[in-house]
Amino acid sequence: MAVQMIEKTVDEQIDRMDHMGEDELAQIRRKRLAEMAALQKEKQEWRRNDHGMLMEIADEREFFATTKASKRVVCHFMRKTNPFCLELNEHLRRVAQRHQETKFVYLDAERTPFLVEKLKIWMLPTIALILDGKVKDYVVGLDEVGGEEMQTGYLEGRLLNAMVIFENEDGQDNSYAPGNDSDSD
Repeated sequence: MAVQMIEKTVDEQIDRMDHMGEDELAQIRRKRLAEMAALQKEKQEWRRNDHGMLMEIADEREFFATTKASKRVVCHFMRKTNPFCLELNEHLRRVAQRHQETKFVYLDAERTPFLVEKLKIWMLPTIALILDGKVKDYVVGLDEVGGEEMQTGYLEGRLLNAMVIFENEDGQDNSYAPGNDSDSD
């Protein structure tokens, strides 16, 4: 029964499209072109704000400026002498290249004690997931991204679940597959 209803709906949509006039088709084209132009403008804004790469933040002031300038921010609180933090940065760098819709940054937690205290960062590494200038979630430690055997796919999946990155719009499943990471060292 449900399949027949879906089939009927699809048939009706196809019939409607077959009988569209030139004006309706032109209106659909204009709307789609406007959507594409808006997306292109948004992508240009992301590039201007250094999206698509992992950037270091020097201090609290730069942190607040970054979270104000970008709608989605992934901020890694780290210590440069911690090997797990350094490895996590490499995974973040890979994800950042694939997800230009989000700003990826890291900072040395020892150089930003006010921010660490304000955000209640108690373990390193910690990733703050920031949407619209507010911390919405944290990835504390490595357990959520595969532990000491972390893989880029686990990290990307966790960020997708938190809605701080999006599925790639090309429609292909070219994401990093957990357990099948050719890039995990």
